[in-house]
Amino acid sequence: MKHITKRLIWLGAALLVFGIGAIQLRAQKESGPLTPEDAARQFVVMTMSGVQWTQHQSPIISHKSSRALGNGVWRLVADLTPNISLDKFGTRTTRSKSNAVVQVSPPRDTTTRPVVCIYENGFWRVDVVQTYARWKNLDAQTALRRVLKLTGKALPGLRLNADDARDVCQTNLKNVAFGIMMYVQDNDEQFPPSKTWQDALALYVKDAALFKCPSVNNGKNGYAMNSKLSNETTAAVDSSWLTVLLYDSTKPGRSAAGDGRDIAFRHSGGANYAFSDGHIKWYEKRTKPQFGL
Repeated sequence: MKHITKRLIWLGAALLVFGIGAIQLRAQKESGPLTPEDAARQFVVMTMSGVQWTQHQSPIISHKSSRALGNGVWRLVADLTPNISLDKFGTRTTRSKSNAVVQVSPPRDTTTRPVVCIYENGFWRVDVVQTYARWKNLDAQTALRRVLKLTGKALPGLRLNADDARDVCQTNLKNVAFGIMMYVQDNDEQFPPSKTWQDALALYVKDAALFKCPSVNNGKNGYAMNSKLSNETTAAVDSSWLTVLLYDSTKPGRSAAGDGRDIAFRHSGGANYAFSDGHIKWYEKRTKPQFGL
């Protein structure tokens, strides 16, 4: 009976701790400005401070912006930073039920800065992309292209030309190659198995969109790993700067791999390649880089 009572006490204490933790976590997740004016003021102060903020430090950034841009959202914020340092602002708000535009005017500054706020989960947060477009006075396509250039993210609505698609593809390959390099460091300098290389990167490449070439229209991935590097060590690669790691491939499946006979020349008559040292390069069709070790 004593053992049962003791177990019940421990169980009750554990549930109490879990309950308190859950309440604290919920409160932490649901924090944010209660008015669009507060969100706008905090955002302007943040951009003027020039401090490198993170999403956890700044609940004023909308989830919509964070999901779309990831850490790239801070590149947009940094690009908005004006050369002034003031902490008191006048505001004028135009609002509807689910969004608001707050005109923020620093004292002695005739420039107004519209901050687009959206209502999310009971709080007002800043839509960084829309705010960026208004601060820079950009039309929709120009704003989306600027976002692509700064963050490497092609947002919905962007009409990609050939150069845009090639640039996005190179950014994707660079991020995936970096993920492989981190995997290699954590696994005794050994490359992942080519048959499951994408699965092996689950801890290192969180954004599934990075595996998809923007010029592949069927929703498939479009990249392949050099199968000759499968389970090899970095010591076995004589010239890492010459040896292909990843490349544009005609194989659409997950964890595609090959030896270069499946190269897809879909970018201005050429293909993008990531090399074993992490650098990215485009080659025209007549130039085939090294796949052997």
